[in-house]
Amino acid sequence: MSNISLFPSGNLVRVTSHGPFRGLKGTIRQVDAIVDDLEDPFCFYLIDLERASIAEAIWFEYHEVEFIGIPHLNMSSSTPSGNTGKKQGTFA
Repeated sequence: MSNISLFPSGNLVRVTSHGPFRGLKGTIRQVDAIVDDLEDPFCFYLIDLERASIAEAIWFEYHEVEFIGIPHLNMSSSTPSGNTGKKQGTFA
């Protein structure tokens, strides 16, 4: 049994399969793995794609995506504490 790294939810990936989504980046929303003692784990990723023509997340097999990074945390934000991040109107 070979070691297959499973990517956790929240990681950024790129679609490498041949098809209409090839080259698109996205975020893993869910991981479903089928584990059998006789074979390597078989894994599916539910990916929320960026700039895709459809709004729903799409399932891909583990060999159809590659890891490209973890989400960036915006630590340099200058918003005051308690701000929910929603756009606020300006007052004169």
